[in-house]
Amino acid sequence: MANQWGIPKHIEEAVLKRDQRCVYCGCEFGSQRATMRSWEHIINDINITTLENIALCCVGCNASKGAKLLCDWLDSPKAKHRGVLEHKLAPVVIAAREHAKRTAMHTAGSKDSQSENRITTAAQSSFHPVDQ
Repeated sequence: MANQWGIPKHIEEAVLKRDQRCVYCGCEFGSQRATMRSWEHIINDINITTLENIALCCVGCNASKGAKLLCDWLDSPKAKHRGVLEHKLAPVVIAAREHAKRTAMHTAGSKDSQSENRITTAAQSSFHPVDQ
């Protein structure tokens, strides 16, 4: 059975166990809004509900990333301002970034395939707080 965001229960349980800190900035999850944990689709596609794409991040990073492409956001001043640095990225984010780079290299000639599955509707770009 999936949760209200379509994340299968076994994925939800594995991610809750794996991600004890924000997968982007590495902050400890807390009770202040910016540090509350939220569900994240690393690649902004709600149809990809795999352990490689579902993660927990702080609300601050989730709001900052929004519907931006992962590689674009990681290289942005906004991410740097949030404290998103290479040594703080969780392995799941590093793997997703490397996959996105490889995919972009293979599809550079295709106008429709140059992104990491651009999904920019409000449902995909909003953050999903995790029930505490």
